[in-house]
Amino acid sequence: DASSAQWFDGKSTPRSMPVPWNHSNGKQTELAFIQIADNWQETSTLLAALERIESWIFSRIVETVWWQAL
Repeated sequence: DASSAQWFDGKSTPRSMPVPWNHSNGKQTELAFIQIADNWQETSTLLAALERIESWIFSRIVETVWWQAL
């Protein structure tokens, strides 16, 4: 699914979380942020959020390079 990012919860199985910045609806973005903001003290939550951001940045770079190469 293009609107999901894979992340690891510290266990051996990856989970899928919605990527809030892929949605155009501001309420969805706010709701997704509120759902994870309550748990920022957990190291795994912070790392998962950073991995999602890193993945999003990387995918934008790859997409940009792809379109420039065409």
